[in-house]
Amino acid sequence: MSVEYDNYIHDHIANLKQGLEWMERNLPFLDGEKLAEAMLNAEQHDESKYTKEEYDAYDAYFYGDHTRPPEVQAAFDKAWLHHIHNNPHHWQHWVLLEDDPSIGSIGKALEMPLEYVYEMIADWWTFSWRNNNLMEVFSWYESHRNHIFMNIKTRAIVESVLRDMFTVLKMQMRFENPETDIPMPVWFPKTTTVEQSGEVVAHSDTDDDKEQYGVPEQKKFPLPDADHVKSAIRFFNYVDPKYESELAAAILARAEEYGVKIGEDIEVGDENRFKNYLPKKEEEE
Repeated sequence: MSVEYDNYIHDHIANLKQGLEWMERNLPFLDGEKLAEAMLNAEQHDESKYTKEEYDAYDAYFYGDHTRPPEVQAAFDKAWLHHIHNNPHHWQHWVLLEDDPSIGSIGKALEMPLEYVYEMIADWWTFSWRNNNLMEVFSWYESHRNHIFMNIKTRAIVESVLRDMFTVLKMQMRFENPETDIPMPVWFPKTTTVEQSGEVVAHSDTDDDKEQYGVPEQKKFPLPDADHVKSAIRFFNYVDPKYESELAAAILARAEEYGVKIGEDIEVGDENRFKNYLPKKEEEE
């Protein structure tokens, strides 16, 4: 047994839980029930790495002879195959290989259950937590994206969650340092939003689409539904002060449209600058 490998597994699971907890705190528009299931799954995450089919092969591959001779590579390949067959938080678990020549394709990607999508994203993100660079996952996904074979609905959900993660992280970083300017990854979907049910709703880049944003000029603070309105309120302090009044007006209008009761459905803390824009009656409530 390898102390280094055991420590890696321990740290990996701790980082996975950190990622899921961050998602719970900062992405209120995720499916709460499915996210809770993903957090429960985290308690058994990667348990198969301790089995005889995987442990020694993984240990030798990552912490043994760094030249990785053919027998080490072959053992690892079998261990990795065992791992993806026994862990549904990997997209490879949901790839069905076919042998019917009439199908015309060697395989198809099945739709992943949402709880495993959340766990998979947190799994990818563990290395960012380990390296103390939470933005690292986006460049990782960009370099691997064309080699990941996922169902079209699953990919749309994955990229929607990653886009929301990027937006919140960037706002948080700019709150700490207003000069921070991190370009949006080129792969980010520009014309699609995704409901967490898996339904894909196309949008065009029209004036009506821009009205869905609290700050239309910058395409920031999307307000397509009640959950996004609540999120915009929570992160109101991250907006550039020159757009505050515009964003506040948009939030109040959308809150009324979607039936969001400020003070009941969502609290506005004293340190939240949105409080300054609340009508007197709502502020007292």
